[in-house]
Amino acid sequence: MPKSAISQAWVWVVLGAMTNAAMVALAGRLWGGRVAPLTWMTYAAAGGALLWTLGGLLCGSRGANIRANPEEMGPGRRECLLSVCDVSALTAGIVASLVVSLHLLSYGIRAAQEVMAGGLERLSAETVLRVDGLLVIALLIAACLLALWSRGDRRLVAALFALFLLASAWFGLSLPFFRKLDDATWQRTGASLTLLVGLSVVLCAFVGLRSALARAARWRAVREHPDGLLESFAEWPAFRKTAGAVGLLLILLISYELASWPMSGSLSGRARCAIITVCAVCSGTAMFRLFGERWSANFADAAMGLLTLGVGAWSLLFLPTEPEAASERFPLVFNSLLIAFAVMTWLWVWLGRIWLQQLDHGKAWTAGGRLSAYSPGFGFFVACVALVNGSVMAFWPRFRSVGVFDDSVGRVAAGMAGYLLLLLVLLWSRRASGRASFGVLALLAVFSLLAFVAVRAKPLSLRDHRAEVTGCRWVGRLEGMMA
Repeated sequence: MPKSAISQAWVWVVLGAMTNAAMVALAGRLWGGRVAPLTWMTYAAAGGALLWTLGGLLCGSRGANIRANPEEMGPGRRECLLSVCDVSALTAGIVASLVVSLHLLSYGIRAAQEVMAGGLERLSAETVLRVDGLLVIALLIAACLLALWSRGDRRLVAALFALFLLASAWFGLSLPFFRKLDDATWQRTGASLTLLVGLSVVLCAFVGLRSALARAARWRAVREHPDGLLESFAEWPAFRKTAGAVGLLLILLISYELASWPMSGSLSGRARCAIITVCAVCSGTAMFRLFGERWSANFADAAMGLLTLGVGAWSLLFLPTEPEAASERFPLVFNSLLIAFAVMTWLWVWLGRIWLQQLDHGKAWTAGGRLSAYSPGFGFFVACVALVNGSVMAFWPRFRSVGVFDDSVGRVAAGMAGYLLLLLVLLWSRRASGRASFGVLALLAVFSLLAFVAVRAKPLSLRDHRAEVTGCRWVGRLEGMMA
């Protein structure tokens, strides 16, 4: 490259650096006396990203930035200015998004520390999240939309997706997960549920938009260029990996909801359970949509896991309203999940047999054909989770912190019914799939059933004995009164 071109490039770099420094100085002049330096620098970075994007939009498209004299070497001034705008906007956007992410991380660490110290009621979004994150993220989203509209660069879609996820996380974590009412009472807030809903909505919206654009591209190819139907839809770089990470995070959030909250029979508890069900099913469907485009074992795990958890959350809608105490409701939750996961084990093994029809001489050429060998293994994993639920339910009265017997006739009958259903599903799966692991799991289920009966047999027999003694006393009193 000639020295003149190198000198010109340095001039443009210095121009961009000086412009960024001027924006930071202006932000310090406006907000420097009221907020921390890092805060107004974040505002300046977000605003700078939007302004540089507008500057690049005014410069025009790259196709028009050609010198009048084609023999002259090096880019033109407009091309250089456009490159400076792109680099400056990208740098400012990365700085602003990193600051917001670090604020969220610090908030999570502080929240964990306050939970351990028992003082989470003093922690709020205003004390830790000192940056107005939604304003910063809104500026970055506007910059991404303008850049995507003017450049058409599909790499910006993943950045836009990440920004919407960051906004959902900021909005969901604006409340603490727990609030302390008194010295011994803690109350959960809607932070985790809000975070779950926000991430699910963003994921489903982007996957739905992707599917709609792909369908429109196919119809356009049918009308204008039929040979284009053989071509695949243009990929959004890094979108699939980000969506897979979000699916894993949703599985963790739904598992947290099911494991730490005994869905009460009140209207609010049923509504919470219904929301979890809808989020799990919709997110699982979105994962299946991405999995159907291109095979990925990770997407298959995420999709089947979300649908399984959705069915488990749906089964909790049918629990009775009584009892209300958490220690007494958890056995009902375990029993319901045991039945739901047993049904899902049968479903995945059965679908594995059905999908064998899509094999071409033993070779898979469709997503369903690939799942034919993969689905029974996931069914075994679901069966293991069901057995864990049953084992916890069996030994629940033995935990020192519980203090309940869970030995009523109805509860014992319901628990045994769940175990018998799981045992039948495991035996059928052993025969249908030919896997000996299902037989071993069936043997473990028998031992767990015996433990369930043994733990509840003694309190139940004592209760019957007390009832017989009380009945004899009443009979004796009546006979004395009649004599």
